[in-house]
Amino acid sequence: MSHADCRRKIVWYGLHPPVSTLQPSSLETVAEKIGTRPDPVGLVQRLSGEPGLVWLDSALAGPGTRSWLAWRPQSVLRGHLDHDWGQVEAALASGRIGGGSGGLFGWVGFDGHFVLGIYPQSLVYDHDRGQWFDPDNLLSQVPAE
Repeated sequence: MSHADCRRKIVWYGLHPPVSTLQPSSLETVAEKIGTRPDPVGLVQRLSGEPGLVWLDSALAGPGTRSWLAWRPQSVLRGHLDHDWGQVEAALASGRIGGGSGGLFGWVGFDGHFVLGIYPQSLVYDHDRGQWFDPDNLLSQVPAE
């Protein structure tokens, strides 16, 4: 399996069939708009002590930019593409069945090793609109400032 194949397999799953995080998707169809606050940087600072914090921040502003934020993974998958990819496929399949706003977040190294957390829920920030999408009411679990 090439690294390009691997990149295509890491997907975000939600209430509809999975779509690649590398392609634009309409989050309004799968999540509730909750408003403009708090800002992503402030929210990450408030969550800095949470286990398994993942912040996939959009580095450049532009049309369709989004940032993902998740914490407290349900479990963590570790392995190698050549002999452990089946556990990733199984996690993706169970995510499709269970719905939710989460996904697999982590990394795949050039040597084929991977570490991916299973996050049943996530927050998605739409930079164009300045709004969070929070279908699972995760913001209610964020510690106060």
